[in-house]
Amino acid sequence: MITKKIYVLILFCSVLLSCKKDIINEQKINKINNKQKFIEDNFLKIADTVAYSRGAFITTPSDSISYPKLSVKLSRKINYIKGLEELTNAYFLKNKNLGIIFKDVINKKSYSIITLDSNFPKSIGKYYFFFNDNQQDKSIKYAGRIDIENFKIYKNKAVLLLTKSVGRYGTTFIVLLIKENGNWKVYKRDVLLMS
Repeated sequence: MITKKIYVLILFCSVLLSCKKDIINEQKINKINNKQKFIEDNFLKIADTVAYSRGAFITTPSDSISYPKLSVKLSRKINYIKGLEELTNAYFLKNKNLGIIFKDVINKKSYSIITLDSNFPKSIGKYYFFFNDNQQDKSIKYAGRIDIENFKIYKNKAVLLLTKSVGRYGTTFIVLLIKENGNWKVYKRDVLLMS
């Protein structure tokens, strides 16, 4: 009789533990999906739409043709890169007022590392995305590549690094966002690197 009760108790505990594991995994997925949703919802604010009128992220003064669609190679993985963290820290040391405003986000020690999943939209605005070269629609004007790195979000503030490039030329921006009245807006965008 006692062994039967112990067996039932062990079975009950194992069921509870397996349910808890599923709940934790679901919470992780929701957290990742929320961060992907942030990128989706704010992509045009983060990346801007300058390429709409120029046809590419890196342009010459003679570029001024507007295109109905632009093909963008988007990095599927949003990574943390230590060398870029040092640039970010130097930026906030130089811009102390921004460092004060974004203090909570800066002090957050963890970065969001995300892999954009199959639910990420195929297009936002005029930008049509592809992740691998073999997925590129060659009939659409190629605007360049976008990489997002060192993404941090905390409460109503976010910091990320955005690199726009065409071929071997590129620019890395720091993008600071603030949520006001339920909407995210770009508070400041500055160039960190050019190549």
